Amino acid sequence: MNIKNKKLNILCLPREFFPTNRAILADLWNNEIAKTNNLHWVMLHGGQSTKVTWGSSRLTLVKLDKSSNSLIAKFKLLFVQIKRFSECKKLFKENDFNFIFVRNGVMESLMALYFKRKHNVKFCFHLSSMHGYHDIFKESSST
Repeated sequence: MNIKNKKLNILCLPREFFPTNRAILADLWNNEIAKTNNLHWVMLHGGQSTKVTWGSSRLTLVKLDKSSNSLIAKFKLLFVQIKRFSECKKLFKENDFNFIFVRNGVMESLMALYFKRKHNVKFCFHLSSMHGYHDIFKESSST
């Protein structure tokens, strides 16, 4: 598929929680790339699961309850990834995505590989640093 000069329908699966202060997500992707492409984000959220807009992007928020018990937090994180996968399946039925962008998420990249193979879409994985893999467990277990 030639994507040059074509408006992309992009599914974004960052590992970060919403709202985020990550410049690459908020400024580059949501402001600049969204000017010429359609973006739909599926992000973790401390509040209720819902669908909202973020600038000109569509956003599906998946609730992740935090827990002070690290074992429970890891199970909740696994469960919420299954919920995110389910939301992505629904979104693929409703949208004609031709690109998937993942930032720092191992589980998210596995989801993206599944959708890449199933729907024949392009896939980009951005790994900003290795220390980030430990942060998600800290974020999901803090109160």
